[in-house]
Amino acid sequence: EALEKQLEQCTALGNDIHTIQPSVNGINEVGLYLKKEAEPPFAIHIQKELDELNAQWGNVCKQAYAKKSALKGGLDKTMALRKEMQEMQEWINQAEEDYLERDFTYKTPEELRKAVEELKRAQEEVHSKELKVKLLTESVNSFIGKAPPTAHDALRLELDVLTANYQRLCSRLDGKCKTLEEVWACWCELLSYLEQENAFLDQLEQKLEETDNLQGGTKELQEALDSLAVLLRHPEDNRNQIRELAQTLMDGGVLDELIQHKLDVFNTRWEELMARATLRQKELEKNIQEAQENDKLLQQIQHALANTDRHITSYLS
Repeated sequence: EALEKQLEQCTALGNDIHTIQPSVNGINEVGLYLKKEAEPPFAIHIQKELDELNAQWGNVCKQAYAKKSALKGGLDKTMALRKEMQEMQEWINQAEEDYLERDFTYKTPEELRKAVEELKRAQEEVHSKELKVKLLTESVNSFIGKAPPTAHDALRLELDVLTANYQRLCSRLDGKCKTLEEVWACWCELLSYLEQENAFLDQLEQKLEETDNLQGGTKELQEALDSLAVLLRHPEDNRNQIRELAQTLMDGGVLDELIQHKLDVFNTRWEELMARATLRQKELEKNIQEAQENDKLLQQIQHALANTDRHITSYLS
């Protein structure tokens, strides 16, 4: 606004120059006529007066036109820089609206994955504007170093606001992108633990099928019981991690329905197989006890038969 006001004043001065120019021309015409008609000493004096007048007038015109040209150039440059900064600010505002103010919903892993990829692309795009902001800052500072002081404050303020907003956008987007990447990593970790625990349940289920209606002696039954006991000593660490990761994600409203479904299926299967395993342990322990009693009874019968055999042999002899 200050530059525009000064340019208006210079334009008005230019108009005054155009208005006064005919009068200056008339003075020169009259002076030349008087010089022509005057005596030599007076003619020299007239010429000197005209030279001084024309020199002063030429200097005034030159300064006025130079100042007008400088002010117009400065105003054009200021407007161009302001336009660039406004366009950059509009881009920043749009990026904030698209990526920071919009609510992302994550009801499926695909939605979560796409959101992570979208934010990473946005992060790259935002940081790619760093060079443009840097070049714009250099242009403004260079112009401020040459422009009239009246143009400094407004441009400097606009540049400071722009750079602050850009840095804030970068910081907020980096933070949101990092958070979402951590959420994705948390989901992948949860799937990994569920896969490990389901693999363990597969082993346990297979062992239960192998020991169903198991026929054999004490040794075979004891081996089956021992192998089942080894499986049942499976550590709780993974299940604790599953609970913690699932709770963290659901507290954030991330894939809550899907996670709850997976937990329900997993916990139901876990409880059912553990109940079957406990019952199978008791059955095996009972079968082992019965087998041991049968072995003991068989030994007693064999011992009795051996004694009877000796007695009969002795009697017959």
